[in-house]
Amino acid sequence: MRCQSRESMASSSLRLATLLLGLFLHCAHSQSAGACPKNRGYWERTGEDDILAAMRTRDNNRVAKNVVIFLGDGMGVTVSTAARIYKGQKSGSCGEEGYLAWERFKNMALVKTYNTDKQVPDSAATATAYLGGIKTNWFTVGIDSRVELNDCFASLQRENQVDSILAWAQAEGKRTG
Repeated sequence: MRCQSRESMASSSLRLATLLLGLFLHCAHSQSAGACPKNRGYWERTGEDDILAAMRTRDNNRVAKNVVIFLGDGMGVTVSTAARIYKGQKSGSCGEEGYLAWERFKNMALVKTYNTDKQVPDSAATATAYLGGIKTNWFTVGIDSRVELNDCFASLQRENQVDSILAWAQAEGKRTG
C-alpha cells in the first residue's frame, strides 16, 4: 500500500467536502419548507408531552446481555440537524420538529472528540478515542499520540498501542463481533 502525504490526503478530503457541501446546498435550496405550526398551544402541548414522557422514563438497572454501539461517524449536531430538517422537508413539514430514528433511542450520548494534533478529526483517530478512550494524532488508529503518521516502527511498539473496548471485553471472556 502506498503512503500518501498529509497534503495529498488533505487536498482529497477538501475536494470531497466541497463536492458534498455543493450537493447539500443544491438539495436544500430545491426544497421548500412546509407549514410549521405557529399556534402557541401546539408548542405548549408538545413541550408538556415531552416533559411528561421524560418523567415516565425509569432507569434500567438490569445487566445487559448484549451491547450495540451505534456510531454515526461524522454525524455531529450540525449534520444531524441538517438531516432532520431535510427529512422533514421531504415529508412536507418544516423539518425542525421531527426526529431521526436514533434520536428516539432510550439511551444515547454525544461525544466531543478531536485529534491531538488537529482540530478537525478523521475517522481513524476518532475511532481510537471512542473505542479505546485515548485521543491520538490525525490519520492514525489504535496507537497513542506519541506515534506520528507513517512511523511504522513506533506503531509496532506495544507501549504505543491502544486496546479497544472489544479487547477489554474479550479479556473478560465475553464474545465480540
